[in-house]
Amino acid sequence: MHLEETLLIPPECAGQRLDQALAKCWPDYSRSRIQEWIKSGEILLDGAVARPRATVLGGESVELLAQIEEAVAAVPQDIPLDIIYEDDAIIVLNKSPGA
Repeated sequence: MHLEETLLIPPECAGQRLDQALAKCWPDYSRSRIQEWIKSGEILLDGAVARPRATVLGGESVELLAQIEEAVAAVPQDIPLDIIYEDDAIIVLNKSPGA
């Protein structure tokens, strides 16, 4: 999936590293993901490939042009469980060896 986003760095982020500022602006993405995008050249700062340790002043234009993998949906399986004990905080299962 191709991801494209643009934003202006807010003035209150002045003096921060680019990855820190972007983590605040894009809370849906982890800081490590943002750092990967910066290192791979998928984030442009004022039209140029951003440096990993760039410091922002506020007002800069940021473009994200990234390829991300689509999430794989987890499908639950209906399997029998041998429940020994269960309450609101804990569950104890009897599991056969190797399973």
